Amino acid sequence: MKIVTSNQKKLGEFRRLLQDNSITAALGLDLKEVASDDPITVIKYKCLAAGEGCVVEDTVLEIDGECVTDIRYKLSELQDRSTPSRLSWITTLGLITNGTLSVYQGVILGDFKPCPILPNDAFGFDPYFKPDGSDSTLYELELLGDKDLYSARHKAITALKNGSRLLALPISEIPPWTGAWQNEE
Repeated sequence: MKIVTSNQKKLGEFRRLLQDNSITAALGLDLKEVASDDPITVIKYKCLAAGEGCVVEDTVLEIDGECVTDIRYKLSELQDRSTPSRLSWITTLGLITNGTLSVYQGVILGDFKPCPILPNDAFGFDPYFKPDGSDSTLYELELLGDKDLYSARHKAITALKNGSRLLALPISEIPPWTGAWQNEE
């Protein structure tokens, strides 16, 4: 089994999380993503694009309950934000085997923390996300080597390893996508 991602930082995290396991992580194509506020819908169509046997990942950020599925295109909005907010980091993994889509998920809750000066080596929303149970942001936890303790990716990988599916669906029940795609005008 192989997890594929086009994101070098995610690839590094996956490789670190998958040590001593039969699952590998590899660099893959940047798959087009459907424009949907539902991470399950996004992962369904990413899985169909990746094909049988490839684990694909999608990460979303919920801000005060509003799901932002295309967060990588909206990171600059976090830089301008100053109001307190509740956040949920949701990582969804999908895999098609024998014509069935299996979905696994990891969720971390936390609070928004303003970051007036964005570090050059910052990854995604890490500088703005302070997970529950920590006094540090995900960015600071990464520097300390403790990010995996508060990682939605880690939780999703654990669910995959344990076979704890959120959803199983025959791919024959997934209709062709006719809607818009993320980051398209």
